[in-house]
Amino acid sequence: VFEVRLPAPALCLGQAGGYLTAGLLDGRVVAYSAARAPSPSAPPLLVIQAHKGAVTALHFTEENFLVTGGQDGRVLVWNLFDGGDHDRDTVAMELPGDYVRVLNRRFEGHSGAITALQADCNKIVSASTDGAVKVWDITTGQILFEVYGDNSVCCIHYDSKTLVTDGVKNSAIVYNFAVPAKNTPPPT
Repeated sequence: VFEVRLPAPALCLGQAGGYLTAGLLDGRVVAYSAARAPSPSAPPLLVIQAHKGAVTALHFTEENFLVTGGQDGRVLVWNLFDGGDHDRDTVAMELPGDYVRVLNRRFEGHSGAITALQADCNKIVSASTDGAVKVWDITTGQILFEVYGDNSVCCIHYDSKTLVTDGVKNSAIVYNFAVPAKNTPPPT
């Protein structure tokens, strides 16, 4: 057990690749070594100014890409552990150690803060206070599926076959990806 003092209040946490990450109220993502206990006042190994406004959700993919969501409604994919593939505009930050941190992709389409994220090697699922759940192709950035609820969606659970969400008429809804998706229009 160890304690790390964060530079601002944290709204979300994650761990992968030997790093502990925190999404902060001020829009930054910070990372610390989880392999060995740092001193409580140790500075972060990594600081990314990720979002305008708070970082409200984060998730690591199986490939150790960090997906962040913010109060600004954007979903960003970061390659923290190597230079990665980036055939588009990138933002790179060289930091202590052997790694370059790269912003690989930006997903925009929510009009409210991101409340939950989950991803695998093919898809990113994002939920928002705008009542929308969007499933994105992680490679192309295209929206594969979207559904709109009556109110803010706060919880999602996703695996390769099913998606479970809240926010639709006070119900939990299960979507089966084996069946062709039918998008629901936004509420008017």
